[in-house]
Amino acid sequence: SIHASPEIGEVGSVDVGENVVTVPLQREYSSPVVILGDPSYSQYPQFFCFRITSINSTSFSVKAVSDSSGSITAEPMQYMVLEAGQHLLGSVKIEAGIYDGTSLANTVTFGTQFSSTPLVIPSIMSNNYNGFQHMRVTSVRSSNATFQFETVSGPGVTDNPNIETIGWVAIQNSASFYDSAGNLYGSAYHPYTATKYDCPAMNTFTFGATFTSSNMIVFMKEQSYRGSETVMMRYTKLAAPTNQINGCVDEDTLGQSGHGAEDIMVFARDGAGFLFSPSSAPTTATPTSNSPSISPSITPSSSPSFGPSTSPSCSPT
Repeated sequence: SIHASPEIGEVGSVDVGENVVTVPLQREYSSPVVILGDPSYSQYPQFFCFRITSINSTSFSVKAVSDSSGSITAEPMQYMVLEAGQHLLGSVKIEAGIYDGTSLANTVTFGTQFSSTPLVIPSIMSNNYNGFQHMRVTSVRSSNATFQFETVSGPGVTDNPNIETIGWVAIQNSASFYDSAGNLYGSAYHPYTATKYDCPAMNTFTFGATFTSSNMIVFMKEQSYRGSETVMMRYTKLAAPTNQINGCVDEDTLGQSGHGAEDIMVFARDGAGFLFSPSSAPTTATPTSNSPSISPSITPSSSPSFGPSTSPSCSPT
């Protein structure tokens, strides 16, 4: 069933570099699903990802990890946190789930009945392998999605001997919509036939409405697996007000080149703050001032504990 609590999650942006940063959350979560965005284009061609080092009910910790010995400058990292389960964001269906990746590729089955193929974003939520590693979407259907671990060791290869906890979110595709507090969202989708590939060749994605905030929160993710190299998306925000964003497909810097075009999705929110369902939302999305007091001392080796009742159906592929 779809949950209808008003504050189903939050989005934000925080500067993250090679040192661990602790992010306090604006509410307490019983089963938090934490999704991290890919890096911007600003440090291209330096290839790196953001890795969660620990999570609890009121905060998470994160750092940037490079595929090589190159240094990483702190830059804004986009994040989304949702309570695990099925929700409505305004009138748009959204589902968040968690599973333990027991093989290189795993398929999750949605509990939500999407009428068309949703936009899907996975993220590694544990840190059992302390190196460059991120999740690749290999396929998406209206009822399920398949994800795969990727490292710079090569496509489909992982140095990780342990199980990692994976969070994911699936969002009904809608060019523009508002939640019940009046916050603007938008999504855009490019099939591979319309996508330029290999940075610095940029793709322009157009939303169904104009964003006015100078702090657009954006998530850009490939939705297919037409090229087997290790890749991620890199974005460039345009000056507000705008209804567009630019992005490109980037490969790791260790000798790979010539990646094929991919299906690409973008999901954006006009500024940071709470995500509201239709139930009893306030008239503004400004986060409350009484944010929980979080101690920055968090053990990196700790992983979140999640009950089986919040886990989606998941099977190795």
